[in-house]
Order: sequence, then C-alpha cells, then structure tokens
Amino acid sequence: MKYNPVNIAFGKKLAEKRRESGITQTDLARRVGLVRTTIANLESGRQSISLPLFYRIVQSLGNDLASFLPPIETGLENSPIQHEDSGTGEISMRESGWTERVILRSTEKKKKEKKT
Repeated sequence: MKYNPVNIAFGKKLAEKRRESGITQTDLARRVGLVRTTIANLESGRQSISLPLFYRIVQSLGNDLASFLPPIETGLENSPIQHEDSGTGEISMRESGWTERVILRSTEKKKKEKKT
C-alpha cells in the first residue's frame, strides 16, 4: 500500500522529535489521550493527523509547530499544482489551469441553476 508522502514526512519528524524528547510512543500517547498504536501509525505515515491532535502533540513535546512540518513540495505530485523546470535547474510551481477549470465549472453550474 502506498502512503501519502506528506503523512510519511510528518511521521518521520514526529518520531525524531519524540526521540529527542526522550519519551516512548506509549508515554506520548498517554500525554495526548491516545493509544500507542495511533502514535505508531502517525510515525509510519499510515494515518493522517487532525489539526487539534497536531497541536496537542506539539504542546506535549514542547516544540514549535513549524518544526514538525515537511517541506511544502512534499506530496505535490498528486496535486493541481505542478512542478516546472525552468531550464535553470530551479524548480518553480504553477497552477496548470486547475483554478480556471474549477471557476468555469462553477460558473456554468450557476448559469444552469438560473435557467431552471
């Protein structure tokens, strides 16, 4: 099974920060009101994290939010934002018309609703 690259990157950061704090998965789970297997699933990338849980974990480990976040490019290969090589070796991002398609569909739907 293929897991979301953002979840995997977050999980690696979580495991790293937890180990730096010198606590076990069981200890962290107790601190934030979970079971150890949930922490294990988060650290392996098998499970997504909710924003409230993210805050509880960060607070419990005494870190700042940004230190847990993967780079913005992580997982963009399946998003409407695509990478483009400008020929300079630098990677830039562009929207590839996704926004325009969504707006067009929305506009067309509103026109149809007005006619009926």
